[in-house]
Amino acid sequence: VGYVYEATHRPSKTKIAMKVIDRADMVDPALGKRLRREIAVMKLIKHPHVVSVNDVKCFKCTQINNA
Repeated sequence: VGYVYEATHRPSKTKIAMKVIDRADMVDPALGKRLRREIAVMKLIKHPHVVSVNDVKCFKCTQINNA
């Protein structure tokens, strides 16, 4: 769900992956639950070939707040 972009974290100048989910997709409560579960699992994975979750931001949505 969503699109993943390669980006650069400006303060640290490190490469990051940024996942963007369309607000229209967030009307489904099941999707919010799925995303919270995905975030929780990704926070547990520590591997050099898997990106780590550093931050979660939700703009104008209610489905993944408090993730």
